[in-house]
Parts: sequence; structure tokens; C-alpha cells
Amino acid sequence: MIVALETSLQKTNAWINEVAELADCDAHQAYHGLRATLHALRDALDIPEIADLASQLPLVLRGIYYENWRPNQSAAKPVSRADFIKHMYTAFENDFDIDPERMLRSVFTVIRRHVTQGEVSDVLSRLPDDLKELWQ
Repeated sequence: MIVALETSLQKTNAWINEVAELADCDAHQAYHGLRATLHALRDALDIPEIADLASQLPLVLRGIYYENWRPNQSAAKPVSRADFIKHMYTAFENDFDIDPERMLRSVFTVIRRHVTQGEVSDVLSRLPDDLKELWQ
């Protein structure tokens, strides 16, 4: 189990470092943006797709993804690009150095790099077109 946790921590740190590089921010901000984006994405998906995406996340990120999630209160909610950007503005309300849209694009790029193309396609098929643009 210790080896699995160490491996997951290494993978999680790799994701955070990639987000930090793409978003031009520090690791703490990248972690915060990754967490906020994963929660917004989770809340936008239906339960089967939430589980499918989670299965491809490193163990540590999977725990962050499910943090505070209430499946009995969960149903895919209509979302838009504006909803995701608003969510990021709220997450970084006291950090004016972060461009919320750039952070979203950075996290989506990292997800796309590490999750299978089939799973990314499944996630994208459940999102509105204006939000899909941020995945490009």
C-alpha cells in the first residue's frame, strides 16, 4: 500500500507541476485550480461518468475529486463555460494573479494528457459546446 501511495503522490505532483507550468502559477495555486476544476467537472457529470473519470485519476487526486461529494444529492447539472469560469473566480476570489479561464484550460489540458482519449470523449459528450472549447 505504501508503494501505491508514493506512486500516486508522484503522479499527483506531476499533474500539479504541469498545471503550474501551463497556468504560469506556483504549485499551491495549481493544486487549488486542479481541485476546483475537478469538483466543478464532477458536479457537471452524471454518476456513471463521475465514476468512470475517477477510475483514471491517481489515487490521491481521486480522493480530492470525491471530497465533499454527496451522491444522493448528485445529478448532472446544466453547466456552461460561464458557470465554470464563475466557479474559478470564486475559488480564487482573493488571488488576482490567476486568470480563471487560463487555469481551466491548463487543468483540462493536463486531464487530456493523462486520461484516455475515450474517457475524455465521454466527458466532452456530456458538456455543452461552449465549455468544450476550453478543452482545445
